[in-house]
Amino acid sequence: MKLRFTFACFFLLFLNSIQAQSNLYDLIKASPDHNIFGLLVDASGYDENLKGSDTLTIYAPTDQAFAGLSTAQLIGLLSNPTEPVDRLIKRHAVTGIFESADLTDGQTLVAVSGENLLITNSGAGYFVNGVEVVSADIPATNGVLNVVESLIDIIKTGNTVADIIINSPDHTTLALALTASGADAQLREAGPFTVFAPTDAAFQKLDPLLVQTLLADPTGQLATVLLYHVSIGTYTSTSLVNGQQLIMANGQRATITKDDEGVKINGILITVADIIADNGVVHVINSVILPDLEASNTVVDKIAQSEDHTILFGALAATGLDSTLRGAGPFTVFAPTNAAFESLPQGLMEEILLSDGATNLLLNHVIEGSALSTNLFDGSSVIGLGGSSYEIFIDGSNIYVGNALITVKDIVADNGVVHVIDAVLMDEMGNTVYDVILKSPDHRILQGLLNLAQLKEDLTNEENEFTIFAPTDAAFTNIPEEVLEQILEAGGDLILEILGRHALASVEPSSGLFNGKVLTTISEEQIQIKTEGSDIFVNNGKIIAADVEATNGLVHVVDAVLLPVEIVGLKVLDASAGKIFPNPAVQMLQYDFGNSFNDKVNLQVFDTKGIEVLRLNDRNSVGSIDLNGLSTGIYILKLTDDKSQGSKVFLVK
Repeated sequence: MKLRFTFACFFLLFLNSIQAQSNLYDLIKASPDHNIFGLLVDASGYDENLKGSDTLTIYAPTDQAFAGLSTAQLIGLLSNPTEPVDRLIKRHAVTGIFESADLTDGQTLVAVSGENLLITNSGAGYFVNGVEVVSADIPATNGVLNVVESLIDIIKTGNTVADIIINSPDHTTLALALTASGADAQLREAGPFTVFAPTDAAFQKLDPLLVQTLLADPTGQLATVLLYHVSIGTYTSTSLVNGQQLIMANGQRATITKDDEGVKINGILITVADIIADNGVVHVINSVILPDLEASNTVVDKIAQSEDHTILFGALAATGLDSTLRGAGPFTVFAPTNAAFESLPQGLMEEILLSDGATNLLLNHVIEGSALSTNLFDGSSVIGLGGSSYEIFIDGSNIYVGNALITVKDIVADNGVVHVIDAVLMDEMGNTVYDVILKSPDHRILQGLLNLAQLKEDLTNEENEFTIFAPTDAAFTNIPEEVLEQILEAGGDLILEILGRHALASVEPSSGLFNGKVLTTISEEQIQIKTEGSDIFVNNGKIIAADVEATNGLVHVVDAVLLPVEIVGLKVLDASAGKIFPNPAVQMLQYDFGNSFNDKVNLQVFDTKGIEVLRLNDRNSVGSIDLNGLSTGIYILKLTDDKSQGSKVFLVK
């Protein structure tokens, strides 16, 4: 079975070269396509399982998989990382090693989460619960890694939290209220949602005048009350903690308590817990939870009410800063839109919001005092509560804060003012040569290889000086297949050497890169500068973006990988070159490549899984191979000298 060759597959080919030394955790953390999954593994504490001696089969979702999450799902992960993240990770893990060749179509595996995974394994591909495995059977010291580009979900039953409520004989009032307010449609979406569902008897306890008031305003106060019974995220009763405050869908908080009677929310007892739905969980309660129906007008309310700021609001809720911004203040908030977060390089938004630095990043969007746009002066600066300083730049009617344009000014609240901005203020993340590469959407492979080679610490050290010639992702994917194979055969040392060819231990601006100049890299190899008009070349790579400044050096973007000459010069022989006989073979295989090779050749025989089963060095280009010891099957013969490579497929009877 041939799997689709994707961006993720390309990088993981590199990982194969160090597979004997790498556990599942190392493979995931080294991959530039698995930043978010790696962060969630760390957040859940599952990293020790992936480093340990237990054998596992992992289906690792790429950053692209998480990019497909709805805002509600993303906020669910951010606001309640423990349970949904733990379940998500364990749904993508199976105890034991299950390689694709051993899995039959229709087979069911049991994930570590206890959920069933249905395998589809046919000529059309390899799927898990309908999600295609785009790269399979990447070996690690403690299992196998598979790559998926969508999140594996539970097998759907068509039973949402809305369906559970509407089909319940004890929740007819709640069902009618949800329909009247339009909230029933929301509760059929992907979620995840936790619903605290008051029974009909609970509604009968309410003051009839209050009920009339609510019914008179179905999309206003009634909707506010109903949304106060919904939290974004999946909270089963066992995951709720005494004293925990949940952020509810109306923007207010509710408090969890646990005592001898059971689990309560705002003092109201959960009478039936953990009714699991496709998109969350329902808990039955015996009273209606009443929110504060008085209109609130804090800066955080302004953000919560904005459809363009759901990511920011979710992040504030996850870090607890929403409570801070409901305080007396006054505060000025520079509020990045959803589009501002989503425009960050793939995976970086989640990496920021899930990291330990999330609180500090958000605080750097808040300053003390109520600063209207008329109080912001050109050339002045503002200091965020996280400690970072941003310069104000005014161009006509446009006001910039750091790198961000204020697109909507002066949204006045009771405790301050909100300005909408079109970019996330990122200064606090640093700007070393490593950070420049991390922030670039075009250098994910290079970032992963630097992590793999454990060079991040060196490249983020402000005391060091570097010039980095940074190949783009396109440059890596343009490496010919035969060259890539040569690199993989050489292993991790060659990868480290190749990375070293792209770095100088000094700062070399483009103005000093003249024709014929020779530079010595940190791997102690020489690279040469060529110029053609205004174009600058480093060996075979053209500098397409020069002098990207960093705090510890410069980055020049190049359009090719600077490979060693012996790798670049490798030539793959035409399929018609040479011959082998007899084919099928029994005990001996004759080969004749005549003058196709200039020197002695190395012979290798691989099975269909790419495992080397025989190697013979320093042989003539005409000769024979003893096949005794090889079982019946299909094999590949590969001949290589210092310039060329040829291969033939043969069958052993």
